[in-house]
Formats: sequence, C-alpha cells, structure tokens
Amino acid sequence: MKRPFSFLLAVALLAATVTNSLYLTAAADSSNLITNPSAETIASGQPANWTPDTWGTSTTTLQLTNTAHSGNEALSITSTARTSGDAKWVPDPVSVTGGQQYSYSDFYQASVPTEIDAEYIDASGAVSYGYITAVNAASTWQQVNATFTVPANATKVAVMHILATTGNLTIDDASLTSAITTPVTPPATGNLITNPSFETANGSLPANWQTGSWGTNDASFSYSPTAHTGSKSASVTIANYTSGDAKWYADAVAVTAGQTYTYSDFYIGSAATSVMAAYTNTDNTTTYVELPLAAAASTWTQYTASFVAPANASKVTMYHLLSAAGSLSIDDVSLTNSTPTTPPPVAPLTIANPSVETSANGTSPDSWSPSSWGTNDASFSYVNDGHTGSKSVKVTIGSYTDGDAKWYFNPVTGLKDGDSYHFSAWIKASTQVHAVAAFTMKDGSTSYETLDLPLGVTSSSWTQYASDFTAPTGAQDATVYLLISSVGWAETDDYSLSTYTPTGFSEGLVSIDFDDGWKNIYTNGLPLLQKYGLPSTQYIISGKIGTTGYMTKAQIKAFQTQGSEIGSHTVDHPDLTTLTATQLDTELSQSQATLRSDFGSSVASEFATPYGSYNDTVLTAAKKYYVSQRSTDVGFNSKDNFNPYNIVVQNVDATTTVAQVKAWVKQAQTQKTWLVLVYHQVENTIAAGDTDAVKTANLNTELSYIKSSGIAVKTQSAAFAEVTAQM
Repeated sequence: MKRPFSFLLAVALLAATVTNSLYLTAAADSSNLITNPSAETIASGQPANWTPDTWGTSTTTLQLTNTAHSGNEALSITSTARTSGDAKWVPDPVSVTGGQQYSYSDFYQASVPTEIDAEYIDASGAVSYGYITAVNAASTWQQVNATFTVPANATKVAVMHILATTGNLTIDDASLTSAITTPVTPPATGNLITNPSFETANGSLPANWQTGSWGTNDASFSYSPTAHTGSKSASVTIANYTSGDAKWYADAVAVTAGQTYTYSDFYIGSAATSVMAAYTNTDNTTTYVELPLAAAASTWTQYTASFVAPANASKVTMYHLLSAAGSLSIDDVSLTNSTPTTPPPVAPLTIANPSVETSANGTSPDSWSPSSWGTNDASFSYVNDGHTGSKSVKVTIGSYTDGDAKWYFNPVTGLKDGDSYHFSAWIKASTQVHAVAAFTMKDGSTSYETLDLPLGVTSSSWTQYASDFTAPTGAQDATVYLLISSVGWAETDDYSLSTYTPTGFSEGLVSIDFDDGWKNIYTNGLPLLQKYGLPSTQYIISGKIGTTGYMTKAQIKAFQTQGSEIGSHTVDHPDLTTLTATQLDTELSQSQATLRSDFGSSVASEFATPYGSYNDTVLTAAKKYYVSQRSTDVGFNSKDNFNPYNIVVQNVDATTTVAQVKAWVKQAQTQKTWLVLVYHQVENTIAAGDTDAVKTANLNTELSYIKSSGIAVKTQSAAFAEVTAQM
C-alpha cells in the first residue's frame, strides 16, 4: 500500500487538483462524509470523487460495473497476477477531527480476503497510513462495519477497501460517519477517591487534591471550568521541559496487599502521558509502579487500568502525570476495588506415582514407561537411590550415534487450552539432560515443546529443575521427558505438575523475530511489516550476508529504515555446544563486530542461539558480548520466570495455524506477559523441506491480527528494556 512519501504527497495534491477542475461533485447524505458513496455520478466515464490506485507488480483492472448492491453502478477490482502491492478505489479525502472516532461501512463481494485501511493527511500535507480491519471473502453482498480513531494530528482521511492478492473485489454504498457517543461515566459506588470530579472547592483549589512537580520544567496548574462532567476539572501545562514531571493527585487511600484495583479517569492530553501508582508501604517507604501509557487525546477520553497492590502496601496515591512540553486535563477520577470473585477450585493435575516408590513387579515403577529411539544402546534401571524415599529411575547410554532415551510418567489429563503449567523434578546426571513436554492432541497427533534446559546438574548431588509451559490448543493430555541424547546417565525423582498463573508485567508485549537473514524475509516479510507499521528483530548470520539465498547489506539496512533492529545469530550458524572455546568466542565476537561495522555501533546487543542449542559454557561466553540470549525454548516471559539469558519463545513454522498465533497473542494480553514470535523463511508457496517456513498469506493475517489487537509490539531490545526495568 505504501509508496515513497514524496510520491504520495504528489498524488494527493494531484488528486485534489483533478477533483476541483474536472470532476462533477456528487452530493453526500447529511451524515455520510463520503461524496458519491454509491458511485452513481459519472464524469468522463469514471465515478466522480473516486480515484483508482495501484502500486507494486500486478496485472490489475479497476472499473465500474453494473453489478451493484443498490442503484446501477459499483466499483470493481480484478487482479489476475500479482507479485507485490495492492489495488483500491480511493474516495476523496474528507475533513476529520483528530482523536475522534469514526465508523466506516460498505457493501462488498470478494473472492478472497481483503482489508480496510486509512490514509491520513495532516495540516502540513504529510501522509500516513493506518490498518483498520481484515475482511472475509464473500460470494454475495455483505456489509463490513468498522470503527477507528483518527490520529491526533490528522485533518483529513480517505478510507480504502483494499485488494492485496489475486482475485476480485466489488464495493458499493460506502459510508463514513462520526462515531461520537456519550462517554461512560466512571462508577460512583465504591469510588475510593474523594472529590473525584473536582466539584468541591477549598478556596481557589479543589478539596482533597494537591499539585506536585519535580525536575527542570516550568509546570503551571489551573482549576479549570472546562469539564467532562459538572463545571470543573484540573489541568497542568508545561511550556519548557528538560526533565521531571508535573501532576495533580488526590489524597492517598488505603489498600489491601494482594487485592486488585481499577483506576480510571477522563482526560485530554496534547501528548502521551503516564499513569503511576505510588505505594506507601508498612515501613513508610514508597514504591512506584508504572501503569500503561495514556495516548494523546484531543477530546475527553477515558483511561482505565487495573493493578494488584503489592505485599506490604498500605496506601496508594494515583498520579496521571505530564512529562513533556504540552498540557493535560483530568476529570471524573475513579479508584475501585475490583478483586474478582474467587473462581471454583480447579482439580489438580496428578502425576501417578510421582516419586516412583510404588512398583507391582519390583523391577519398574507403576505408571511409568521407558522409551528410546535412534542408534544408541540405551538401558533403563529402577535404582535404590532416591531424592526422597528409596527409589529413582535411571537411563544410561554407553554408545551413541543419534536419538535419545528417557523415562516418562503416564500422561495426565485435564489440560485447558492456553493455560499455563509448572513442572519440576529432581535430577542427577553425568551428561546434559534435556526437557520436552509431549502433548497428545485431539486429532491423535503428538505435539512437542522444548522446555528450559536443565543447567547446573551434576552427577554427585540432586538438583531441582523447574520450567513452565502452556497447553497448546487441542491438547488432551501431557507428559514431560527428561531425556539424554549423548553418552552418559541421568537419574530423576520427585516429579510435580501443577497449574500456574504467571506474574505479569505492566502490559502485554509482542516481539516479532526473524532468524537467519533469508532473502525471502526481505522480499515477502518487509512489505508486510511496512504495511502494518510493525517493528521486528532480524537475527543475522554475519557470514551469510550477500550470499545465495540471504539478504544483502542494503536489504538488511532497509529493515533498519523501517524501524526494525539487527541482532546477532553467529558467523556461520553452528551448534555452539560442539565448538572449542576459541571457536565459540570467534562465532560470538566476530558476528557482533561485523554487524556493528556494517550497520552501526548500537546494533547486535541481543543474541539468538543457532538451533536453540546452548549449555552453561555457551551462556558464560555469550555474557561477555551480549545483554541477552534468546533460545527456541517454548514459553511466555513473565516477572517470575524471566531469564535474560534464556528468553523463551513461541516458534512459528509451516505447521503453525493462524488460530494458534492469535491464541498466543490473546494469552500475552490477558496475562501481561512478553510473547516472542520466532519466524524463519517467508514463502508464497512453501518449498519441500522448508519446515520452518511460513506462508506469506499466513504472516499477513497474523500481523494484521497483532496490529488490530492493540497489544504493544516492540523490538527485542525495546521489550527487554521495558521488562528489565520492572524486575
């Protein structure tokens, strides 16, 4: 959809000129802002006040058709071949109010999924784009309806129904109307804030409210007659800003540790503003916790966020603060106790014979099975060496070519799609142990998730291992393998599996990672990131730059220009656990040095391990050069499990459904965790053997959903900075 800015601006100016001098102007109805919405008025064989537009490489026809939803005319697009780009009929831009909501609808027929986008124009004539919604295919006339908020600086908008693949699309009876509705009044019952609407005065100031500022700025405060309700609100203005902040704040209120509270207010802000909970603790210290930002708003807009009062908190003071040059007004402030009703207890997940003490035959534990595959001489034993009790299970490999071996407990049932679970066990081993969750799916297939690598395990003493996992959609039951895949032995005992609720951050986050630097990530992935305005992290194999199948320097720099960042993925992509110390250091240091030489000194602070293969030695070496290590171990990053040198992910490959990606995003939003999506190749048609590739169409749908969900999307380094600040 996007073109270089200078070209877009020229097109916008040309379209305005042509409309004024050549087109007949068709009348719009009293509420519909789109002129000639049904394309019935024709000038020189074209629909008045509509402009056909395409970009990219395609064979596309845009024309009028008499197959209409109403009247005699409709707008048709047919694309018979496409490599890139899109096509759409663009209505004349109409004047809008920044920050206000609008509703768009049209009637359409389409042989393929399409989408609705907006072209915004500000007072200077600069053009930007925004995604509104995806639209399903429809063989008969269907109506699409969508509501969106115009950016604060926009003065005009043109809403476009877009065809971005081969197929056909016909639209008719387009409508764009203001969607202003009466705001919901914050709840009065249970409000802990005294004088929440500023209506009660104490002299020239609102009763029970104070002002505060710090840093270098010229904050001024006013008790304003411009109100959301009633006749008063509170305002703060900063004309010159260097540091600090300024705010109105109500008297502190008592809170109960562990209880959930919901804060809301109505505000007008010329810039994004911050909301913070300042806790007074039982020892009279003060702790500050940031809530999600409030976006700039030119009209009264409601802000709402919930939080849990931490341990030792006795009171809280709520700050909606300004920390930039600009202005902020607040009114109708509310703080309520919103602790949810305790849900009914969930039946615990029970591992049968978790300590392997019970045995009917005396030679193997009840409810447990040994398993191996590949070329190795695995042997299994039931030994008199328990972490607790007198027994444990042991697996030994004397000679090894490939495969693995393990004991595993009978799968447990009662899993719930998307729920999180905590697994633990005790281990002794002479070789590296790996952890894998195995799920039996409803269709009879088996799905596997690689869990955190057990580290620090020795052969001389028992070490507790723990990891968390999420039940994938459609999982019926689960077991966990603690396996070995090399010469040596491992003993395990005292297994445990329980439901688990992660401790979230201040907001849910998504990072979109692409590994290896494949050329088709540039060809097929970059246009989609540009289309939805989403950043990514590109983990580049420095030794592959410019070679066959991989991106060139210029193509990688295009990602930087788009807003993505560059991370390190070694020089040659080896299994780092197989290297000598010198080889390992070279792969880590030279990759970073090359990437910084080519793309700037600030890049490549983050590192992703090839194949997700790491151990204690690899992590120790990586810490010399990188602030973080991202594996391919599966999970969601939360406050209680966060490890900067094992950032866990959800891997997206050829078998991953769009529905699964949507479920992961919803889970991150609900639990306020950090979701890292890892992609590799992006292909229009997946080639044989490219099991780690995703279809371009699937990526388009997934990015479209991520954009529309409203979840914060950040590069690896930006998300890392946000979550580590909260640890």
